[in-house]
Amino acid sequence: MSMNTELHLRSFFKEAWQHFTTRPWFFIGITLFYFILSSSFNDATQELTKNSLAIGSLFNLCSSFLEVIVIVGYSSIILRSVGGEHPIFSDIFSKTNLVLKFIWTTFLFMFFCAFGMLAFIIPGIVLFSAFFFAPIIVVDKNISGMAALKESMRITQGVRAKILLFTLLVIGLNIVGAIFFGVGLLITYPVTIIAQTLLYKKLSQQMVDDRPLSVLGISLT
Repeated sequence: MSMNTELHLRSFFKEAWQHFTTRPWFFIGITLFYFILSSSFNDATQELTKNSLAIGSLFNLCSSFLEVIVIVGYSSIILRSVGGEHPIFSDIFSKTNLVLKFIWTTFLFMFFCAFGMLAFIIPGIVLFSAFFFAPIIVVDKNISGMAALKESMRITQGVRAKILLFTLLVIGLNIVGAIFFGVGLLITYPVTIIAQTLLYKKLSQQMVDDRPLSVLGISLT
Protein backbone atom coordinates (compact mmCIF):
# COMPACT_ATOMS: atom_id res chain seq x y z
CA MET A 1 0.00 0.00 0.00
CA SER A 2 1.47 3.37 -0.99
CA MET A 3 1.90 6.13 1.49
CA ASN A 4 -0.67 8.87 1.34
CA THR A 5 1.21 11.98 0.29
CA GLU A 6 -1.72 14.34 0.93
CA LEU A 7 -0.27 16.03 3.98
CA HIS A 8 -1.83 19.30 5.06
CA LEU A 9 1.01 20.88 7.01
CA ARG A 10 -1.15 23.60 8.49
CA SER A 11 -3.16 20.96 10.36
CA PHE A 12 -0.06 19.76 12.21
CA PHE A 13 0.70 23.24 13.52
CA LYS A 14 -2.95 23.74 14.47
CA GLU A 15 -3.02 20.44 16.37
CA ALA A 16 0.36 21.26 17.95
CA TRP A 17 -1.01 24.56 19.25
CA GLN A 18 -4.06 22.82 20.68
CA HIS A 19 -1.82 20.28 22.37
CA PHE A 20 0.45 23.02 23.73
CA THR A 21 -2.50 24.82 25.31
CA THR A 22 -3.43 21.72 27.32
CA ARG A 23 -0.26 22.18 29.47
CA PRO A 24 1.24 25.53 28.42
CA TRP A 25 3.25 26.20 31.58
CA PHE A 26 4.74 22.73 31.56
CA PHE A 27 5.96 23.09 27.97
CA ILE A 28 7.20 26.63 28.62
CA GLY A 29 8.96 25.41 31.77
CA ILE A 30 10.93 22.60 30.15
CA THR A 31 11.79 24.86 27.21
CA LEU A 32 13.01 27.62 29.53
CA PHE A 33 15.12 25.10 31.43
CA TYR A 34 16.73 23.92 28.19
CA PHE A 35 17.41 27.48 27.00
CA ILE A 36 18.92 28.57 30.34
CA LEU A 37 21.07 25.45 30.53
CA SER A 38 22.37 25.90 26.98
CA SER A 39 23.04 29.62 27.46
CA SER A 40 24.80 29.07 30.79
CA PHE A 41 27.04 26.38 29.31
CA ASN A 42 27.97 28.64 26.39
CA ASP A 43 28.81 31.57 28.66
CA ALA A 44 30.86 29.39 31.01
CA THR A 45 32.76 27.86 28.10
CA GLN A 46 33.70 31.29 26.74
CA GLU A 47 34.93 32.46 30.15
CA LEU A 48 36.96 29.31 30.80
CA THR A 49 38.46 29.40 27.31
CA LYS A 50 39.78 32.91 27.96
CA ASN A 51 41.88 31.54 30.80
CA SER A 52 42.76 28.13 29.39
CA LEU A 53 41.94 26.66 26.00
CA ALA A 54 42.37 23.11 27.34
CA ILE A 55 40.03 23.63 30.30
CA GLY A 56 37.52 25.46 28.13
CA SER A 57 37.54 22.67 25.56
CA LEU A 58 37.14 19.99 28.23
CA PHE A 59 34.24 21.85 29.82
CA ASN A 60 32.63 22.33 26.41
CA LEU A 61 32.85 18.60 25.75
CA CYS A 62 31.27 17.72 29.10
CA SER A 63 28.58 20.39 28.86
CA SER A 64 27.71 19.32 25.32
CA PHE A 65 27.18 15.77 26.56
CA LEU A 66 24.89 17.03 29.34
CA GLU A 67 23.03 19.18 26.83
CA VAL A 68 22.39 16.14 24.64
CA ILE A 69 20.92 14.37 27.69
CA VAL A 70 18.41 17.20 28.00
CA ILE A 71 17.67 17.26 24.24
CA VAL A 72 16.96 13.53 24.25
CA GLY A 73 14.81 13.89 27.36
CA TYR A 74 12.95 16.84 25.84
CA SER A 75 12.20 14.80 22.71
CA SER A 76 11.03 11.88 24.83
CA ILE A 77 8.68 14.12 26.81
CA ILE A 78 7.10 15.48 23.64
CA LEU A 79 6.74 11.99 22.18
CA ARG A 80 5.07 10.68 25.33
CA SER A 81 2.83 13.72 25.62
CA VAL A 82 1.68 13.43 22.01
CA GLY A 83 1.07 9.73 22.68
CA GLY A 84 -1.40 10.59 25.42
CA GLU A 85 0.86 10.21 28.47
CA HIS A 86 1.38 12.81 31.19
CA PRO A 87 5.17 13.23 31.60
CA ILE A 88 6.68 15.28 34.41
CA PHE A 89 9.69 17.58 34.54
CA SER A 90 12.10 14.98 35.92
CA ASP A 91 11.49 12.87 32.82
CA ILE A 92 13.84 15.20 30.98
CA PHE A 93 16.67 13.12 32.49
CA SER A 94 15.03 9.73 31.90
CA LYS A 95 16.64 8.71 28.60
CA THR A 96 20.36 8.82 29.37
CA ASN A 97 20.74 5.33 27.90
CA LEU A 98 20.01 6.74 24.44
CA VAL A 99 22.55 9.56 24.48
CA LEU A 100 25.38 7.75 22.68
CA LYS A 101 23.00 6.39 20.06
CA PHE A 102 21.59 9.87 19.55
CA ILE A 103 25.06 11.39 19.17
CA TRP A 104 26.16 8.73 16.67
CA THR A 105 23.01 9.05 14.58
CA THR A 106 23.19 12.84 14.59
CA PHE A 107 26.83 12.65 13.52
CA LEU A 108 25.93 10.41 10.56
CA PHE A 109 23.01 12.69 9.70
CA MET A 110 25.23 15.78 9.68
CA PHE A 111 28.06 14.00 7.87
CA PHE A 112 25.89 12.83 4.98
CA CYS A 113 24.15 16.21 4.70
CA ALA A 114 27.48 18.08 4.75
CA PHE A 115 28.90 15.73 2.14
CA GLY A 116 25.82 16.31 0.01
CA MET A 117 26.08 20.08 0.39
CA LEU A 118 29.62 19.93 -0.96
CA ALA A 119 28.23 18.12 -4.01
CA PHE A 120 26.48 21.17 -5.48
CA ILE A 121 24.17 21.79 -2.48
CA ILE A 122 21.01 20.13 -3.84
CA PRO A 123 22.08 16.58 -2.85
CA GLY A 124 22.58 17.85 0.70
CA ILE A 125 19.05 19.23 0.76
CA VAL A 126 17.66 15.93 -0.53
CA LEU A 127 19.59 13.98 2.12
CA PHE A 128 18.41 16.38 4.82
CA SER A 129 14.77 15.73 3.95
CA ALA A 130 15.34 11.97 3.70
CA PHE A 131 17.07 11.71 7.10
CA PHE A 132 15.00 14.42 8.81
CA PHE A 133 13.41 12.14 11.40
CA ALA A 134 16.47 10.03 12.25
CA PRO A 135 17.17 11.73 15.63
CA ILE A 136 13.60 11.41 16.87
CA ILE A 137 13.50 7.79 15.68
CA VAL A 138 16.41 7.04 18.02
CA VAL A 139 14.36 8.31 20.96
CA ASP A 140 11.12 6.66 19.86
CA LYS A 141 12.37 3.24 18.74
CA ASN A 142 15.73 2.87 20.48
CA ILE A 143 17.62 2.24 17.24
CA SER A 144 20.61 4.15 15.97
CA GLY A 145 23.03 4.73 13.15
CA MET A 146 22.13 3.49 9.69
CA ALA A 147 19.01 1.76 11.03
CA ALA A 148 17.56 5.10 12.12
CA LEU A 149 18.56 6.76 8.84
CA LYS A 150 16.91 3.96 6.84
CA GLU A 151 13.73 4.19 8.89
CA SER A 152 13.62 7.94 8.27
CA MET A 153 14.07 7.28 4.55
CA ARG A 154 11.21 4.78 4.67
CA ILE A 155 8.66 7.13 6.22
CA THR A 156 9.66 10.14 4.10
CA GLN A 157 9.38 8.42 0.73
CA GLY A 158 7.15 10.50 -1.51
CA VAL A 159 6.84 13.42 0.92
CA ARG A 160 10.35 14.86 1.01
CA ALA A 161 9.34 18.10 -0.69
CA LYS A 162 6.72 18.52 2.04
CA ILE A 163 9.41 17.93 4.66
CA LEU A 164 11.45 20.80 3.23
CA LEU A 165 8.42 23.09 3.25
CA PHE A 166 7.65 22.04 6.82
CA THR A 167 11.24 22.90 7.83
CA LEU A 168 10.92 26.37 6.31
CA LEU A 169 7.68 26.94 8.21
CA VAL A 170 9.34 25.86 11.47
CA ILE A 171 12.24 28.24 10.87
CA GLY A 172 9.86 31.06 10.02
CA LEU A 173 7.76 30.58 13.14
CA ASN A 174 10.81 30.50 15.39
CA ILE A 175 12.21 33.64 13.76
CA VAL A 176 8.92 35.36 14.58
CA GLY A 177 9.24 34.07 18.14
CA ALA A 178 12.80 35.38 18.42
CA ILE A 179 11.77 38.87 17.29
CA PHE A 180 9.96 39.46 20.57
CA PHE A 181 13.18 39.61 22.60
CA GLY A 182 13.42 35.84 22.35
CA VAL A 183 10.49 35.40 24.74
CA GLY A 184 8.26 34.23 21.93
CA LEU A 185 10.55 31.24 21.45
CA LEU A 186 9.23 29.84 24.71
CA ILE A 187 6.00 29.31 22.80
CA THR A 188 7.05 28.81 19.17
CA TYR A 189 9.86 26.35 19.96
CA PRO A 190 7.75 23.76 21.83
CA VAL A 191 4.86 24.24 19.38
CA THR A 192 7.10 23.51 16.39
CA ILE A 193 8.68 20.50 18.13
CA ILE A 194 5.20 19.16 18.90
CA ALA A 195 4.20 19.73 15.26
CA GLN A 196 7.31 17.87 14.09
CA THR A 197 6.48 14.98 16.42
CA LEU A 198 2.89 14.84 15.18
CA LEU A 199 4.13 14.76 11.58
CA TYR A 200 6.56 11.98 12.45
CA LYS A 201 3.83 9.95 14.14
CA LYS A 202 1.52 10.42 11.17
CA LEU A 203 4.13 9.23 8.68
CA SER A 204 5.43 6.36 10.80
CA GLN A 205 1.93 4.94 11.22
CA GLN A 206 1.21 4.86 7.51
CA MET A 207 2.12 1.87 5.39
CA VAL A 208 4.48 2.18 2.46
CA ASP A 209 4.95 -0.03 -0.55
CA ASP A 210 7.76 -2.55 -1.00
CA ARG A 211 10.00 -0.41 -3.18
CA PRO A 212 13.70 -0.49 -2.22
CA LEU A 213 14.80 2.42 -0.06
CA SER A 214 16.75 4.89 -2.11
CA VAL A 215 17.95 8.47 -2.04
CA LEU A 216 19.56 10.33 -4.94
CA GLY A 217 19.00 7.18 -6.97
CA ILE A 218 21.17 5.05 -4.66
CA SER A 219 19.57 2.07 -2.96
CA LEU A 220 20.39 1.65 0.74
CA THR A 221 18.63 -1.65 1.35
